[in-house]
Amino acid sequence: MNETEAWYILACAQLGARAALRLLEVFQHPQAILDATPREWTAQAHLTASGCERLLQAANRNAEGELARLARLGIQVIGLHQAGYPVRLRAIADPPVVLFVKGALLPADEQAIAIVGSRHASPYGRHVAAELAAELSRRGFTVVSGMALGADGAAHEGCLRSAGRTIAVLGSGIDVIYPPEHTGLYERIAAAGAVVSEMPPGAPPTRSSFPVRNRIISGLALGVVVVEAPEKSGALITASLALEQGREVFAVPGSVNSVQSRGSHKLLRDGAKLVESVDDILEEIALQIPLAPRAINPQTGPNWDMMATTFEESTSQPAPEPAPAPVQRRKSTPKPPPLPPAPEPPVAVAPALPPEEAAILALLSTTTKHVDALIEESQLPPAQVNAALLMLELKGFAQRRPGNVYIRLR
Repeated sequence: MNETEAWYILACAQLGARAALRLLEVFQHPQAILDATPREWTAQAHLTASGCERLLQAANRNAEGELARLARLGIQVIGLHQAGYPVRLRAIADPPVVLFVKGALLPADEQAIAIVGSRHASPYGRHVAAELAAELSRRGFTVVSGMALGADGAAHEGCLRSAGRTIAVLGSGIDVIYPPEHTGLYERIAAAGAVVSEMPPGAPPTRSSFPVRNRIISGLALGVVVVEAPEKSGALITASLALEQGREVFAVPGSVNSVQSRGSHKLLRDGAKLVESVDDILEEIALQIPLAPRAINPQTGPNWDMMATTFEESTSQPAPEPAPAPVQRRKSTPKPPPLPPAPEPPVAVAPALPPEEAAILALLSTTTKHVDALIEESQLPPAQVNAALLMLELKGFAQRRPGNVYIRLR
């Protein structure tokens, strides 16, 4: 059995992220998990009896044959510890242990923004989702969403029509297209970006699978933009998960008479950043972007009036070509370049600090560094890094800045 087969079997057991992560923490590698006995799974990783049964059943699958079928469909299997797994997603508290990917995940996709909203979005909501996605893609960002009807589909469409990259996160198996109306959109996203899922092939969508997949949408992104959301909606779940993960949360205002915007307005009352243009998003996440956005050839934007009409009919049909006449857009006033950081004085690690805190402090400087970078550089578990940062703040060695970035104070 090779490494990919072992990861595949672990995914097919559908243990839940936390149970699978406990097994990996104890046994270090999926092959070592499969070599252990149910008694060891239970005693060392506290796996339940039903979890043991599912893992045993998954181990009896024809993994080699099923992986060959996925390869023919152009679907990759990427384990948590393997190259190609998204760095930002790996750093959340409960990352999926395996990602099934149709298309390609690129290092540049770490610079991503998620756009989510109601499945019953109004023409205004779909229009705004598409316009924001198009402009983000022109600025060099990957757009992440859930490929649902309404705002999600509009965001993917807007990005694709601007020749940008987009990632769709499914609440079903990677080979189960839901909703079926988005079959054409699924293929176009896979060709221009990636479709991903943590669920094994053939798994149908369920009521509980969508809230679980939302943590992946927010986990892949620097921030989440909620375009339109009723008071109880999956978009608000995604926003809540984003806050838990230390991501930025944005909301687009709607009509005071719109039921579809009540959830968005609640987010604004609770402190979400109000979005009227892409510049509002970029201003908030500027400290999280280590380099300038990757370049994309500037293009004339879509005709948004035509797009809004098209979305009324169906987002699954091939999109009409944008109108040749350029769309006049208000240009934002360019901001002066930031001042160069002050030279970093030589500092020594305080000898009295515990090893984890000393290691994190050594990675900090007087220029900001995102928590994801600290996790990657220190090779420590995310929980240990966050705990060390909290203690360093309390002791006056470090300071948290907006965007989940930190600087060294002394």
